[in-house]
Amino acid sequence: MDAKVEIDREKFPSNYNSLLSELASRNTELEAHNLVLSIETQKREAVIIKSCSPIRIIFILFVGFFASLYFALSSKFGQMEGGDKLLSLLIMLMAGLPLLHSFLKGWTLGRHGVVTLTNDAFSYSVMQLFYSFVLFYIISSTVIWW
Repeated sequence: MDAKVEIDREKFPSNYNSLLSELASRNTELEAHNLVLSIETQKREAVIIKSCSPIRIIFILFVGFFASLYFALSSKFGQMEGGDKLLSLLIMLMAGLPLLHSFLKGWTLGRHGVVTLTNDAFSYSVMQLFYSFVLFYIISSTVIWW
C-alpha cells in the first residue's frame, strides 16, 4: 500500500500497473486480514470496558484502602524523615501507575506475564488488589508518619 502511494506513475508505468494488478489479486486476502484486525480490536475494547467499569474500580480501591488501613494505623506516628518522604513517593508511583495502567489499558503484569480480565481473571484481580493495597498503605502510612 505504501508503494502505491510512493511510486512515480509517470516514470514507472509498468511497475505501477503491475502493483495495481497484484493488489487486486490480493483483495480478498487484505479484506480477511482487516476483518481479523477488526475482531481483535473489538475484543480488546470489550476487555477494557469490562476492566474499567466504575463499579470494579471503586471495589478495587475500596478493598485496597480498607485492607491497608489496619497496617497503617498500627504504625508509629511522627517517624518520617526527609529521605523517607521521597521513598514513599517513589513507592506510591510504583504501585499507583501500574494500577492506573490496568484500569486504562485492561491488562497488567502477573506471575506468568501479561494478564487480562478475560484470559486470567483471578491473577488480574489479585494484581490489581495488590497494587491498590500497596498504594493505599503507603499513602495512609505517609500521612500518619508525617
